[in-house]
Amino acid sequence: TGGCNGARIRFPPLKDLPENKGLDLALEVLSPIKAHYPTISYADLIVLGGTTAVEAAGSGRIRFCGGRADATSGSHVHVPAPRQWSNEVLQVRDRMKLMNLSAREYVALAARPRSPTLQRLLGYSGTWGPQSVNLTANYFVTLFGESWEKVQSAAGLTEYKAVGKEGVFVTPEELVVVWDGELQAIALSYASDPVALNRAFAFAWTKLMNADRFKGPAGSECAAERAEPEYTDDMDGADGGDGGSGGIRVAAGGSKGAAAE
Repeated sequence: TGGCNGARIRFPPLKDLPENKGLDLALEVLSPIKAHYPTISYADLIVLGGTTAVEAAGSGRIRFCGGRADATSGSHVHVPAPRQWSNEVLQVRDRMKLMNLSAREYVALAARPRSPTLQRLLGYSGTWGPQSVNLTANYFVTLFGESWEKVQSAAGLTEYKAVGKEGVFVTPEELVVVWDGELQAIALSYASDPVALNRAFAFAWTKLMNADRFKGPAGSECAAERAEPEYTDDMDGADGGDGGSGGIRVAAGGSKGAAAE
């Protein structure tokens, strides 16, 4: 649901969740830095490391708000049972509510960099292409510009493969921005406006990283870091057609068979 205060992801039960598989490799990268700067908390270091990584991937400068503390164990963490929904769109909508993300914020974060190695550790066949390690509007161009066929990974997970392409895969969750009309319109606007994508991503990332920096019942220790990006009407792409999408047209109803023109 956001934040990293306590850095409890280092301990069971969080570190052993299937969706966190492979994150121990990232923590190993941070360990020498922690040893060299022992006064920084792991919680701050994880957020700072992630922020530095997405900056290097193309996000531009993102503000960092420090001051997190480390827990000594994960003994007080309660992991609720997974919430099950009848389809991926409902699943994503539920996750958006849990994470307190608007539609624009969720779609911007959907373009986050993806590690092919991590995707394979999670049981998938790969990512959407060689640029997946970058934050780029080409992520949305690929989603809408390819036709996708439903397949299973070697690990038995459902995924989608680009028709006629080798090594180009996305998860069902990723295609929700194609299937959901509201998310589709936002994604199309980002596809043609990388500057808007970067601004929205920086805001949403900062909001998520600081989600647990509470100050009193309603305040935040990092309130000064929140600066809403400016949106204009022509960024909405609400017509669901070209929508300023750089020549991308989506089949009626946001179907899976989108084609680039």
